[in-house]
Amino acid sequence: QNIIGVVLFTPLFFLINDTASIQMQLIHLYNIKTAIYVLILAIFCSSVAFIFYLKGIRYFGIGKANVFTNLIPVVTAVLSFFLVGESFPIYKVIGILIVICGIFLVQKKTTK
Repeated sequence: QNIIGVVLFTPLFFLINDTASIQMQLIHLYNIKTAIYVLILAIFCSSVAFIFYLKGIRYFGIGKANVFTNLIPVVTAVLSFFLVGESFPIYKVIGILIVICGIFLVQKKTTK
């Protein structure tokens, strides 16, 4: 999936950005601090999250576990607010409420 993404998005990267911007981004790419951050993201955000997802499938079942993957952007927005100090405008709050309402609606048991 990542390889396909690289192949498909690389031409857009060169079309949208100018030459000076590309050179600056490539300089930052070879920074050791950036490489460490990429490794941390690869290990924790990909590997550990996938392990937790598999445990969630085992515990909740495939249907419920897939529904809760919709909470990923909600958790990301809330953590970025507390950890990084990102702004939290009203449209983000509305989006989070829509996602949470959707999850509640999907999980609601219907009686016949």
